[in-house]
Amino acid sequence: MNESPDDDHGRCDLLACLGCLTVDCGGIGVRITVGETAVIWDNFAHTYDDQISFPWVGPFMFDRAEYEWALESVARAAGAFETTVVISRYGAGG
Repeated sequence: MNESPDDDHGRCDLLACLGCLTVDCGGIGVRITVGETAVIWDNFAHTYDDQISFPWVGPFMFDRAEYEWALESVARAAGAFETTVVISRYGAGG
């Protein structure tokens, strides 16, 4: 995920197109809202066409501490020596 939202609706890239492996033609974006104790994913839509959205998907709420732990665990497993948790880039409150 990127440091800042990628589109005018505050969404970040989540999944790439399976055909071309980019977000330019068929990727999925999500809005990530960070609170003091929770992280919420909602407002899912195609990255190339905002008219194609998925209102029946989500919202998904995660405990912030568990979310940070999961991201750090993946980074460690991938061999990262320094981890910067994605949500720390946004700060508390989104």
